[in-house]
Amino acid sequence: MSPYEMMDLGQSNHSNATALIAVFLSLSFAYLAAAYFVGSKLTGAQVFVLNTLYVLFAGITAYSAIAFSNGGVKLIIRAGIADPNSFFMGKPWMVKFVGICLLVAIVMCLKFMWDVRRAK
Repeated sequence: MSPYEMMDLGQSNHSNATALIAVFLSLSFAYLAAAYFVGSKLTGAQVFVLNTLYVLFAGITAYSAIAFSNGGVKLIIRAGIADPNSFFMGKPWMVKFVGICLLVAIVMCLKFMWDVRRAK
């Protein structure tokens, strides 16, 4: 595979990761809207189902975004076009940082539901 093809495939992986992060944000917004508008009126079983579905789908989406991003970074490094002067391009730490941010976002959404349910 030529360096150009590896770079193109790496950029395609990054595009897929970006699309998955947009899906993650949509899922999180829908969860937060549901929590805000009807969270206090839901039964315990309904909250359990909603939380389980959110964690499952947001987790799968976040994991997929991280996997695509990691694959893109590896391909860009392998193609030899990673700019050593660039702060972001081809940096494996960036994938870890995004993963931690997505995990923190999931926990914060669950905390928001908890606070809405406990507010009096």
